[in-house]
Amino acid sequence: MKEIYDLRIRNEYVDRVLEPGDGKKRATVTILKVDSKDPKLKTIEKLYRELLKNEGKFLFSGWVIERSYEKKELEQAQVFFLTINSIFEPPGELLGTKYNDSMACPKCGAGAPQISALYLSEKRIPTGKDISRTIAGEIIVSRKLKELFIRHQITGIRIGPVCYSKKSSAESADWFQLFLTDTRAKISPQSQVKISLFREDLKHEYRCSQGDTVGLNLISELFIDKASPLECDFVGTSQFLGARQGVLRPERKILISPRLYRLFKAEKIKGYKVEVAHLV
Repeated sequence: MKEIYDLRIRNEYVDRVLEPGDGKKRATVTILKVDSKDPKLKTIEKLYRELLKNEGKFLFSGWVIERSYEKKELEQAQVFFLTINSIFEPPGELLGTKYNDSMACPKCGAGAPQISALYLSEKRIPTGKDISRTIAGEIIVSRKLKELFIRHQITGIRIGPVCYSKKSSAESADWFQLFLTDTRAKISPQSQVKISLFREDLKHEYRCSQGDTVGLNLISELFIDKASPLECDFVGTSQFLGARQGVLRPERKILISPRLYRLFKAEKIKGYKVEVAHLV
C-alpha cells in the first residue's frame, strides 16, 4: 500500500516547511503531495503543532489522504472500505426530509432514523455518477446501479424512493436512495481517529460517552473487529464518525464484499473509491 498526504499549506507558512519549488503554489495555498514515510512530514507536523499551540492558527486549509494498493493486495482482501467521493448539496433535511431526533443518541446525536421520503433537488444530483451522497450522508444510486443490485441479489441494503417536491407524490425514475440494513461491523480501536491529521482528540470532544460516535475523522486505514458478522455484500459499522453540526450528522462507515467490489469494477461504476479494510 502506498499512502500519500495531499496538503493545502497556507502560503504564509510555506517558507518555514518547504524548500523553494516544492509543491504547487496557488493564490492562498501551496498544494503538496508527500509520501507518508517522507521525513519532511516530521517538520510539517512540528510546525502544525507549534502554530496551533502558540498562536491558535492552522497550517493547513485542507488535507486528504490518498491510498493505492498493489494488485495482489486487492485480490487478497477479505473486505473493502467504500468511500463515496461524489458529494453534493443541499441535503434532504433542507428540502423537507424528516428525521426522528428523539431516537438519536442523546450525547452525540447519532442514529436518528429518517421518517419521510428523501427530497432532493433534481438539478443538484451529480450526472454521470452511479453512486453519490449528500453532505449529510444520504446515499443516492442510479437506476443502472439499482437494477444491478436486484439482478445480482446484493444483500445488506434496501432501496427507497427519491422525490423532488413535497407538493407531489411523484418519485424519481432515475435516482433512488440506498439504506444499509446490516450495521454490525465493529470498528477496532486499532483504527486511528483524530480531530485532524496531526490533532488528537485528547479531551474526547468528538467521542461519545455512550460509544455511538468514536471520533471526528478516520486518519488510518479502517480496522474491523474480526468477530464482526460480514456475510452481506454491504455492511455498515455499528459506530459512527463525525459530529452533529446543523444538518450534518455522524455517519457509519461502509464495507463491501470482494464480490461487490469486482462487480463495481466490471460494470465501471462511477462515484466511489475503495481501500482495503483489515480484520483484527
